[in-house]
Amino acid sequence: MPHDEFLALVARLEQASDLLRKGGSLLQAVARRYYLVYTYATQAAEKHGVVFRRGVDVDDTRRVTHQVLPDIVHALYTGQNVGPVLGGGPRRNADRAIDRRPSLSVR
Repeated sequence: MPHDEFLALVARLEQASDLLRKGGSLLQAVARRYYLVYTYATQAAEKHGVVFRRGVDVDDTRRVTHQVLPDIVHALYTGQNVGPVLGGGPRRNADRAIDRRPSLSVR
């Protein structure tokens, strides 16, 4: 997704969430925030070259789904392959996650 399109989508989701929360529609506001997290994770996955695998082969036909979102976030956070996700995030140190916790302790 182009960067300007990403920024427009983020702004639209944040505004919708704020309006829904102010109007008392709290569950719908949470849903908009969820899609905000989904959007950030999808954009980060594209930026850092996260791909999917089927067995040992890269599966270029698979798309990001809500079911695989936790695996994507885990892979981006720890830099480790998780489930069907290959690739990872911008780790600074091979032994530690981005918040300086040991990579193996992130669950």
